[in-house]
Amino acid sequence: MKQEYTITILTENQVSLINKIDIILARRKIKTESVTIHFEPIENLYKFSIVLIDAEIIIKNLVLQIRKTIGIIDVFASMRNEVIENEIALFKIGFKKREIDFQIEKIVEKYKAKTILITKDFTVFEVSGRSEQLKHLVQELRNCNLIEFVKSGRISITKSNRENVLIYSN
Repeated sequence: MKQEYTITILTENQVSLINKIDIILARRKIKTESVTIHFEPIENLYKFSIVLIDAEIIIKNLVLQIRKTIGIIDVFASMRNEVIENEIALFKIGFKKREIDFQIEKIVEKYKAKTILITKDFTVFEVSGRSEQLKHLVQELRNCNLIEFVKSGRISITKSNRENVLIYSN
């Protein structure tokens, strides 16, 4: 049965490592839901968070194969219920009519949005939350003169010590 997993990869700063991981995923015909990469200055490492939906055996084999790649320090997989996750999105809304502006205010309040920029023609605000929340927000804003929006990949941390979350250890 397919489930959602977050694969976390800790790496050194190495040229073409993103490409190597992408090739592994492409060869296995694994579709990614989200990819986020960031530098962790405390540990001087890069951390990849890749969200995938597939069967456990596929994920297990993927983790084992990625672990063998040069430059990879550690790889582990977590199921969705084992992580705390969030995404961030920016929305640009055009001003139209007074009743639509009031509707936007209610939506912004409902989703606890942070206003980033207000001009005479549009406003930009930021919202963070789970993917489902952001999808609902986009649907609500489509009726409110939504000009543009962009959202990040998923970021996540495990709910417990990493040792307890490792599905596939060395």
